[in-house]
Amino acid sequence: MPPPTARERRRQALQRQTERVGRQVATWQQQSQRLSLARLLLFLLAFVATAAAFFTNGPRLALLTAVLAAIPFLVTVYLHRRLEAGLQRHRLWRELRLAHLARMDLAWEQLPAARFHHAPPNHPFALDLDLLGDYALHRLLDTAATRDGSQRLLEWLLDTAPEAGTIQLRQALVQELVPLARFRDRLALQARLAGRDQADHWAADKVRAWLAEP
Repeated sequence: MPPPTARERRRQALQRQTERVGRQVATWQQQSQRLSLARLLLFLLAFVATAAAFFTNGPRLALLTAVLAAIPFLVTVYLHRRLEAGLQRHRLWRELRLAHLARMDLAWEQLPAARFHHAPPNHPFALDLDLLGDYALHRLLDTAATRDGSQRLLEWLLDTAPEAGTIQLRQALVQELVPLARFRDRLALQARLAGRDQADHWAADKVRAWLAEP
């Protein structure tokens, strides 16, 4: 039996990571549900205890009871939010792995929706090479976190007179990033965490304006 190719090893590694993170997500989801129930029970208990103290011993004891009852409730809220933050990171990390697998398998239905569908009129090769659309090269390659990055990739693909020096420079930059798979994924994860609403990509001009604010 021939040894697995680099592509096969990469695919197997992605599958193992996806399964491992999926198990962790399932475990944390159960813990999150238990903490949600604990928050509800602690809130109800605090309300009942405070009301009972108020009607039996007056407002001072009711206030003390409310403060004491709030402590375990607030601790539970903190733990729950911390767990949810970790759960969100793991969900997005798993989505990145699944997207990698989808690109390797050309599983178009599992990829993010195409942003561009129509080539410029009379473009010499966009239609022939399937550069745009739901089953197109741009959708397969586009992992940009900003609309501007996605647009720039499109401009590169549609360039009818690319310069050799520019292409060589881009290829050199890509070669530097090839072995940095974990760095690229972590960068993509941070981008998704910063922009939770995935209905639209960031606008780079807005990001630059935000960075320029005093």
